Amino acid sequence: MARFGTPVAPLRTGLNRVGRGGIVTGASFVIFCLSAVSVLSVVIPALAESHGWDVAATGWIYPVFQTFQVAAGLLAGSLSDRVGPRPVLFWGGVLYGAGWILTGFANSVPAVYFAFCVLGGIGNGFAYSPSLSTAQRWYPDKRGAISGLLIAISNLATAAFSLVSASLLLPLVGAAATFKIIGVFALIFTCGGALLTRNPQPGWQPENWQAPQGSSATVGSYGDLSPRQMLRTRRFYFLFVIFACASTAGAMMISASSLIARTQLFPDPSAPSAIAAGGLVVSLTTIAGAVGSFLGGTIFDRIGGHRSLVIIFTTTIIALIGLSMAPVLGFYICAAVLLGMANGALGAIYPPFTGQTFGTTHLGSNWATMYWGYAVATWVSAPLSTALYDESAGRWAYQNTFYGAALISLAGLLLTLYLMLAARLHNATRRLLSILRVWDYARSRRSETRAESRRESRGSRQLPGTSIARRWRQATTWLLQQAVPARMQKPGAQAGPEPWPAVEPRTATKPIAKPTAMPTTKPATRPDALPATQPAARQQPAPPAALPETQSAAYFDAQPARETKEPCLSCE
Repeated sequence: MARFGTPVAPLRTGLNRVGRGGIVTGASFVIFCLSAVSVLSVVIPALAESHGWDVAATGWIYPVFQTFQVAAGLLAGSLSDRVGPRPVLFWGGVLYGAGWILTGFANSVPAVYFAFCVLGGIGNGFAYSPSLSTAQRWYPDKRGAISGLLIAISNLATAAFSLVSASLLLPLVGAAATFKIIGVFALIFTCGGALLTRNPQPGWQPENWQAPQGSSATVGSYGDLSPRQMLRTRRFYFLFVIFACASTAGAMMISASSLIARTQLFPDPSAPSAIAAGGLVVSLTTIAGAVGSFLGGTIFDRIGGHRSLVIIFTTTIIALIGLSMAPVLGFYICAAVLLGMANGALGAIYPPFTGQTFGTTHLGSNWATMYWGYAVATWVSAPLSTALYDESAGRWAYQNTFYGAALISLAGLLLTLYLMLAARLHNATRRLLSILRVWDYARSRRSETRAESRRESRGSRQLPGTSIARRWRQATTWLLQQAVPARMQKPGAQAGPEPWPAVEPRTATKPIAKPTAMPTTKPATRPDALPATQPAARQQPAPPAALPETQSAAYFDAQPARETKEPCLSCE
């Protein structure tokens, strides 16, 4: 039992006992139900036909839906980061299911736009971004694989909804009932999956996993940025444009893949065989997207985001060129499968790529902001299909549309290559600068070593084996010997060093001559004069006494040489 005052970890009771595997399962339920949007190309024409609406009036349903989805995703990401993903996902599931159900009751085109685009789009946005970001927070060691798994489930759900709707629900119950059934199914499973999700504790990491050196489980290559900070970086706008370019072809195929296949491959697009072939193309494309998303996530974990994007763009361009000239169903299916794989891989790598670049703490909001690129792609693909559609070309009416999408993909590929080359150039520049710094440091050290050697050589020339003080003592000793005659030195003293200059020995002093006698005159005698005395004989000066021992030359020679302080090299 914990002592009083000791903090106790929160109890994991009820739904909080679910591990990260259960959390991914809940996110999978949510993603599966949200993928029912891909059946619009099958059920919307049937709904318009049952009510007698103009099919062209329903052509903007998918772009408007994506706009509300992305707008709601921005708010959902911020709410998920603050209050957790569970309430956001739950109410998103409620709105999403209500949008499908109310669309089944709609009797006009504006009612469809309000029910499906507004309510359904907001609900989809509230559920999509938090489910992806929450799953990736629990798997920082396998972000690409988890994202690929969820997108693969999304594509499999698309295939399942397409087959069930086209072959079972539409023939049996009609278009309106199909919307209602899908809405009830989505309401139940989306809300149920939302109850299983939650965020990890701050600083949590999986067992037996260490973050790369200099980073953590939440920090990206540009740091751990909020959406506002992310919008201040140039890298965001590059990635945004690349995402929009890569999503254009996929958005075009999702909204009109069945119609394009029927128009290009069959003389009568409304024939039952043409409708069945269109459904087959949609199903195979979605299955290929599931495979591509799983492979794309795995490849992303191995080679990174930029190289994965190069593979995706190359595959997309090849697939679009193949679709533009496909004469038979088999060739068309092969090209459509390639395009589906590329589109699935794109959806798998971009959420973890965003987290890898800008961090995962605000990944819900950041991914919702980045997802606006897909909304832009949906707005571009619809007018692109309409503007480049050539009705006079017959079965090749969509050929120019494929060429336009291929050019947009080529622009995205060039931007990706530019980012790769810029990153490599930046790294090469940093390496070059580091090499130059090391070279400059080595050169400066070499110069200092040479200068020190020159100073040492100058000092060695000034001090050739003996110190200056010792030479000074020798010079003073020689001078003393010259000043003091040898006869005055202490007997037995050792001779001093040989004199340096050739100086003649000092000669003895000349004797002082006696002064000549001056003529003397006898002075007058005075009575008080003293008697004259003879001058005293001049005495020779006494020889000087011997020098004391402390002043002799032998004394100086016997003294040890004093050590002198070497010159300061750094002071020269």
